[in-house]
Amino acid sequence: MTILCYHTVDPGWESDLSVTTRDFSAQCRWLQARRKMVPLSAALTSVDKYGRVGRGMIAVTFDDGLTGIYDHAFEHLLQREIPATVFVVAGTLTGDARADWVDDPPPGGLTTLTREQILELHQAGVTFGSHTLSHPDLTAIDERECETELEHSKTILEDLLREKVNVLAYPRGLHDDRVRAIAQRTGYTHAVGTSRTASNGRFGIPRVGIYRGEGVGALRIKDSRWYLRVRTSRLYRSVKAQRTRDEER
Repeated sequence: MTILCYHTVDPGWESDLSVTTRDFSAQCRWLQARRKMVPLSAALTSVDKYGRVGRGMIAVTFDDGLTGIYDHAFEHLLQREIPATVFVVAGTLTGDARADWVDDPPPGGLTTLTREQILELHQAGVTFGSHTLSHPDLTAIDERECETELEHSKTILEDLLREKVNVLAYPRGLHDDRVRAIAQRTGYTHAVGTSRTASNGRFGIPRVGIYRGEGVGALRIKDSRWYLRVRTSRLYRSVKAQRTRDEER
């Protein structure tokens, strides 16, 4: 019942968004041995009216389309036969390939997957979704800009992959009623966010983030049946918001 959200695997980048190769390899072994791994498309077909996917399933996703996926994660996914979906910022395929939306890049910056790498991954069974055109906060831009971000990214990826791209991942997991309506209107069938921005239905499906320093133990906890329910509860959000306010004083 869990959709995992990674960003990249990169032993040299000291960031919450970058899982070490050692941890990722161990997580892949644990997932292969103990869970039913399914493509994201299979998980999404079981989504209920509350945005929850079917019991016993785990799907692996990556946001941002960073090259660490190709350089460090791909071999472990392939070896363990773990299906994965990568959400690509499509503007990097037509212009600057740097991930300039990342807050704490390593010296020299971060690069994103090339068209050739995406096609190689796709040929091996990795699927792809949209992460918009330029990775903006969709809730902070006007309606026309939002439509452009979603429509153009979808078109670029479909032209490259020669297949429909129906799933969107909101940048930073941020969405609201207006953004969800635009996602549906621009041709997506599902959209995913994070556990902190969950909402009911196909366009607010929560995922569980996996971050640097979290080994198999953390993965096991985050895959527990109670975890997502707690993280998406109003009480949890209220407590976390109060803690943030206290820290800012």
